[in-house]
Amino acid sequence: LEFKNIDELKEASLNRSDKLFIINGIGLEITDSLINWFSNKENLNLISDLENKGFYFKDEYIDNNSYKTLNTNIHAKKFVITGTMNGFTRDSLIEKIESQGGIVKSSLSKQIDYLIAGEKAGSKLNKAKELEVNILGEEDLIKLLI
Repeated sequence: LEFKNIDELKEASLNRSDKLFIINGIGLEITDSLINWFSNKENLNLISDLENKGFYFKDEYIDNNSYKTLNTNIHAKKFVITGTMNGFTRDSLIEKIESQGGIVKSSLSKQIDYLIAGEKAGSKLNKAKELEVNILGEEDLIKLLI
């Protein structure tokens, strides 16, 4: 990530817009929007109020105030779970995936990155094969989560 926190983004927006242009997908329109947003005192007050209420505008904040590495195997990936897992309850599995930035859906489509297939996976497993969705067993998922 280019900016570790909102203060660095604000600084770049107001004083170093050249740092924004080197980011893929950031052009003049977005840069102008950021400049306008950070120039508005109401927005700065909003940031301050939210920080005072416990919001953290950092790339990844965890309880001990240190940063953790973004797990790109999970972050922003879409998962569907089917079948029975041996080492996880469905809720704990969903929590683990979501805590690393993954998205758990209930139905399969071509937009799904991974089907997690436990025992007795059933029709979702067949549909995942048809759609050419990546299929993970429980042990494969554990490797991704580490």
